[in-house]
Amino acid sequence: MGGVSASLTVETQIRLPRDGNQFAIFRGQFSAVTVFESLDISILGRDILGLFSVIVDRPGDVIALIRPPQGYAIGDL
Repeated sequence: MGGVSASLTVETQIRLPRDGNQFAIFRGQFSAVTVFESLDISILGRDILGLFSVIVDRPGDVIALIRPPQGYAIGDL
């Protein structure tokens, strides 16, 4: 994200699906961009993303957030 974009702060919770039909829930104040076209992909703030290893698979349309005890390896298919 570059330049200037309209945003606001909202008090809410963000629920992210986990394995086993559970959710990771983050409660707090988060910034929100008010003009969706300002971004080329949806993003979360560094306050949440900083807790994870983040893999963005644009061709597969997947964003994976990984935190121990889970891990990942990158290799040939």
